[in-house]
Order: sequence, then C-alpha cells, then structure tokens
Amino acid sequence: MKKILAIIIILTAFAGIGWFYQKHHPEKEKVLVLYGNVDIREVNLGFRVGGRLSKLIYDEGDRIKPGEVIAQLDDEPYRNQVANVSAQVNSLKERLKLKEAGNRPPGKAGRQGMARRLTCPVRFGTMPAHVAMD
Repeated sequence: MKKILAIIIILTAFAGIGWFYQKHHPEKEKVLVLYGNVDIREVNLGFRVGGRLSKLIYDEGDRIKPGEVIAQLDDEPYRNQVANVSAQVNSLKERLKLKEAGNRPPGKAGRQGMARRLTCPVRFGTMPAHVAMD
C-alpha cells in the first residue's frame, strides 16, 4: 500500500508541476513557415495617361533605382491626335481668311457696292456710312 501511495503522490506532483508550467508559460502561437520562390507575373505600373506599352526596358529580376524609366508608352495615338488638331486649326484659319475677305473680290467695284449698301437714311437725305476699307 505504501508503494501505491508513493506512486500517487509522485503522479500528483508531476501533474501539479505540469499545470504550473502551462499556466505561467503560455504556448507560442503557431506560425506556418514556408520556404521557396514567389513568381510575380503581373505588376501595375503607374502612368499619368492610359495606353499600350511600346517598349519595356527592364526584365523581371533586374535592379532599378528610383526615377529610372522602366517602360515607354506607344505615342502613335497622341501623334495622330496632334495631327488632327493641327489640320483643324489650319482649316479654321482658312475659313477665317474667307470670312475676312468677304464674298466680293477686292477692288473698286467691290468697294463701291459695299459703300452703296452701307448708306443710311437721315432726316434730310442720305449720308454714306464711313467704312474702313483696305
């Protein structure tokens, strides 16, 4: 009987020590650690305007410094837009020249006809309007 009592006391002592250890030393959080390589296939580059890339200067894994040019956008749409706007400006300039010249050809006959049309009636007759002619 003394042997059983001694075993029970020893087991209770071990259980008490285990309980005390668990209470004062909490288990560390389990963290999953994986080793290997991560392949990145897609990177979002920031441009001020949208478009397609015409040239990619660096490859994956190359080291770059801040401020270096990584890629170039295709400038074809912008060149086309500039050409269209330039054509519109030239067209508007030509239309302005036609409006300034008027429908009649310049010369004496055209000026006389314009002067006749620009006379205004006055109380005691007619008085030609003063028109600045080139």
